[in-house]
Amino acid sequence: MVPYLIRHGVAGALAGWLTVTLLLAWDIAGVGGLVLSSDLFPVPLFMLFAGFGLTFASVAMGAAIMGLGRAEPEAPAAKRRAARPEAQSAPATSSFPRFPQTARRR
Repeated sequence: MVPYLIRHGVAGALAGWLTVTLLLAWDIAGVGGLVLSSDLFPVPLFMLFAGFGLTFASVAMGAAIMGLGRAEPEAPAAKRRAARPEAQSAPATSSFPRFPQTARRR
């Protein structure tokens, strides 16, 4: 699990760094000129690369974790209903189990 997360985190960080590089190279919204004309340009460069890298790595790792449950193909709906006898009494459009109706007290 840890190598899986590291692999996705590195891929996300690389995507973030590529985004910052393109942002600076294409001078989108004047960010490239503003950063590179600064007297202390290493500081904003570090902040941009660290922020984008961390954000993209976190998103990539989160997407990888949330996608773990989808690794196996889903069975058709008819096979799923046949495999779960308690779901056969429920209507096809409902994902909630049916409960027996009880008389309400007044």
